[in-house]
Amino acid sequence: MNPLTAGWVLWTGIAGWMLLLVPLLWGTGVWLSHVYIKYWLLRGYSTARATEVAVILPGVNWRSPIAWLKPNFHSDDIKIVLAHAGRGGKNVSVYNDPDLNTVERLMRDKTVREVYFVGHGGTDFFRLGTEDVLCYCRFNDPEKYGKDFVHQVHCGTACGKSLREHVVPETNWPKCFFHPDKIDSYFMEKEFRRLVELE
Repeated sequence: MNPLTAGWVLWTGIAGWMLLLVPLLWGTGVWLSHVYIKYWLLRGYSTARATEVAVILPGVNWRSPIAWLKPNFHSDDIKIVLAHAGRGGKNVSVYNDPDLNTVERLMRDKTVREVYFVGHGGTDFFRLGTEDVLCYCRFNDPEKYGKDFVHQVHCGTACGKSLREHVVPETNWPKCFFHPDKIDSYFMEKEFRRLVELE
């Protein structure tokens, strides 16, 4: 066999294996990350009863390609949020993959004073699942859904009305996590440090 042809065959074979293995390894990593979060990181957090602080994590539809390509959250993000939510010995409940009725019940519950929405979204909406969207405007009644603090730990946009504008007293807005642009783990950590300094 010609050395040039042999080299081409070798590199084509390697590229073929890479095209097969990389998506498989990526998908396995994404799935294992969710297993780690659900069964290890969140163990010990209650969902049976509402506590003063609630953390809402979106569900995942594993049949959708977007779930494999763009995970709803990362374990480092969850650790940052749980550390901030539990500061001062607060009782924290975590709702992983809640339906709309569960979120509605949590928002109506007066014992829940602080809520974290962690995942993907915009200024005026949150992705409850891979394809399910919760519009924050449904909570436009501070008497019914009022909270001391809400934290939109997801990206925002320049337009729209944030959840804090619907349910939080204006004096507490600076103490709520909200950013009208893209966020990452570094920004989250920095912003939560700033919020702790405001307390």
